[in-house]
Amino acid sequence: IDLVVMGSIASEAEIDAHERRLPGELRTACRDVARVLVDHPGLPFEAAADAVLPSQNIRTGAWPLIAALWRTVTARVNRERRVGTVRALADLKPTVFGSEAWRELEDEGIAYAGQIGYADVATTLARSKVSIAWGPTQFAIGHSERLLLTMATGALAVSDDRLDLALHTPAPRSEGDVAGSAGPNTTRAPDPLVFTYNPADPDSVRQAVSGARSLDPDRVAAIARRARDHVEASHLWSHRVRDLARVANAALQPAPAAPRSLETRPASPARPATIAQTSRA
Repeated sequence: IDLVVMGSIASEAEIDAHERRLPGELRTACRDVARVLVDHPGLPFEAAADAVLPSQNIRTGAWPLIAALWRTVTARVNRERRVGTVRALADLKPTVFGSEAWRELEDEGIAYAGQIGYADVATTLARSKVSIAWGPTQFAIGHSERLLLTMATGALAVSDDRLDLALHTPAPRSEGDVAGSAGPNTTRAPDPLVFTYNPADPDSVRQAVSGARSLDPDRVAAIARRARDHVEASHLWSHRVRDLARVANAALQPAPAAPRSLETRPASPARPATIAQTSRA
């Protein structure tokens, strides 16, 4: 598979049905909050809601309402971002796995391949050259397991740019001399471990995919080795179990003794009154 995309979207009809179930005052707010998040991908839902809701006289502390709003906003943002990304790649003939709603784009050049079971994800990625490994829409910072599976199976990963990528993936490095370059000791720009794009600018995904597809086989193989080594060194279940065990052990330790309160400390010896205190008395 030359270019694979995995992930689900809701149909417009499904999202509209969710919106109609919202209280009337939240329906307009739903689209307004979604627009803020589509335009500003690094913004969390809470910040977008805080920016929009007070201007529409909706209290941000009404948690049952906010929870209902969050579900519908996330579905709309998820659809807008992912459809925009895939449409930008339409002439590259991506193969898309996911929900039936993707069929709506088949007449735009999208090859819809149906649903895919979790057990088949890794083998499908291993047969792919480039994978759109976008992050979970409900979170603004973290990446998903889809990215790690892509890196582990040897496909080149293209992901929306997130803070978590900068924090948890190795920085690009120079690969040294380049055969056929302009002269000896010429070094090329370092190849990234993950090719990134801005989801607010779907055209940038074309640039990321084009950059990945332009690499020669040796460079692709080098990135694949580095990516697999990174996952094997830092992102296996054995690492997560160790982290969970450390957190659990810390939580089960006895709490440290609380400092004595002011009431239990011995009283200070009385001090003689000053001249000022005596005169005020």
